[in-house]
Amino acid sequence: MRRDSWAGLADSLFDERILDRNRTVLVTGGTGYLGKSLVRALLKRGFILNLLVRENSSLSGLEGCNFFLGDIADPDSIRPALENCAFVFHLAARVRLWSPNPAEFDQVNVQGYENLLQLCAEAGVKKILRTSSFIVFGPSNGGVHTEESRCNVRPFGDYDRTLILAEDLTEKYRGQRMSIITLYPTFVYGPGEKTRGNLLAQMIQTYSRGWMRGLLGGASQKWNFVHVDDVVDGHLAAMRRGGAPRYILGGENTSLAEFLELVAGLQSRKRHRMNVPLKLARSLTYLEELRARWSDGEPRVTRQTAEILASHWAFSSERAERELNYRPRPLAVGLKESIEWIRRQ
Repeated sequence: MRRDSWAGLADSLFDERILDRNRTVLVTGGTGYLGKSLVRALLKRGFILNLLVRENSSLSGLEGCNFFLGDIADPDSIRPALENCAFVFHLAARVRLWSPNPAEFDQVNVQGYENLLQLCAEAGVKKILRTSSFIVFGPSNGGVHTEESRCNVRPFGDYDRTLILAEDLTEKYRGQRMSIITLYPTFVYGPGEKTRGNLLAQMIQTYSRGWMRGLLGGASQKWNFVHVDDVVDGHLAAMRRGGAPRYILGGENTSLAEFLELVAGLQSRKRHRMNVPLKLARSLTYLEELRARWSDGEPRVTRQTAEILASHWAFSSERAERELNYRPRPLAVGLKESIEWIRRQ
C-alpha cells in the first residue's frame, strides 16, 4: 500500500475511534521544533488543543489553539489546561546540554514531569504520550538499539541524567495503572523553526555554506536519521493504538559522513573535510567551557557535545513499524524535501 493510502486510512480511523468522543488534547512543549509540527497535525485532524505556554513562547503558526500561560514546574498553572482532556502529549523539557545551574534540569525534566503525572491521575486522563530522547539508551557501540536496550554507561550530563530519572517516574505511575507511552525520536531533521531541537537543519546549512571543515573521527559514526513528519505520524499512531510502553521512532542508520555526502550530492556541491581527533576536540571544548565560565556566558560547544557527536547511535524502529504501521520515508527522499525547504527560506 502506498504511503498516502496509509495516511488516508490513519485519518479515517482517527475520525471513527477518537473524534466522535473527547477531542480535547493538552500539549506541553507545543511551541518547540517537533511540538509545532505535532500541533499542526492534530489541528488538521480536528482536535481541540490546549497548549501550556510560557510568557516568552513563540506562538506563530499555532492559530486555533487554546493557550494557557504557565510552567510545567508550577502545578497550579497546569490544572486549567487539563480540563476535559482525554489525551496529553508531553514534549516539554529542558534540552540544553550545558547550564551553570544543573537544578534547572531536575526542576523541569523530573519534578515538572511528576507534577503533570499527578494532575493527569487526578483529572482521569485516558493516555499520556511522553516524548523522550534516544540519548537515554546510551551509545550503540557497533550494535543497534531496540526498546529493550538498557543504558550501561554513565550519563553525558544533566540532560540525559534527568531524562533517565523521568523513566523511573514513568514506571512508578504506570504501576498505578496509568496509561503512559514513551516515544524516542532519533536524530530529527526536516522543516521547522531553528530551535535547539532542530540541530540537523543548522548542521545542513553550516555544511552547505562550506563552514564545516572538521568532523570528529572522519564522521564514520553511525547515526539514525528521521524526518520530523514521520515522527509526528508515529506520535499520532501511538495515541490511537499504541499498546507497548516504549516505541523508538527512527529512520535509516547511516554514518554522518554518508549523510553529509548525500546533502552535498543533492546540492551538486563537493565539500572538503578534515578529520578532527576526539582528543583534540575534548581539549578545545574544555577551553571553550572555561571561556564561558570566565565571561559568564554559554559555551558554543561542550565536552558533552563532542562525546555525543563522536558516538554511534544506531536504532531499530521495528516495533513501531509492526504495531503502529510506522513507515519512515527513505533518507534520500526526506533530505531532498528538507533541502528544498531550506532553499525557500
